[in-house]
Amino acid sequence: MKAPPSINGFLARYFPVFMGTIFMAIFSGSASFSMAGVTYLRGLDPALKANYSVGAILVLFPLLGLLLLNSKRHREMRQKLLEIRRLKEAVIAKHKAR
Repeated sequence: MKAPPSINGFLARYFPVFMGTIFMAIFSGSASFSMAGVTYLRGLDPALKANYSVGAILVLFPLLGLLLLNSKRHREMRQKLLEIRRLKEAVIAKHKAR
C-alpha cells in the first residue's frame, strides 16, 4: 500500500487548477447575471446595450473553465482524490471491522 500523499505537495501541484476552475465558474455566472440585468431585466433593447466585448467575455469565461476541467492536471487531481477516497474508505472499513 502506498503512503498517503503530502498535503503540501498536493496543494502546490493542483491548487492553481482547482481555483482556476472555481474562478471561471464565478466569473461566468457574474458576467451572465450582469448582462441579463443590463439588458433583459431593465426592459431595454438588448441590441442597444450589448457590445461585442461583453459577448466575447460571456463566451470566453465558460470556455476557459471547460478547458481547465478537461486539462491533464485537473484529470490527475481527480484521480488522486479518488485514490485518497479509496484509502479513506479502506481505513473506515478496517475500523468498523474491529
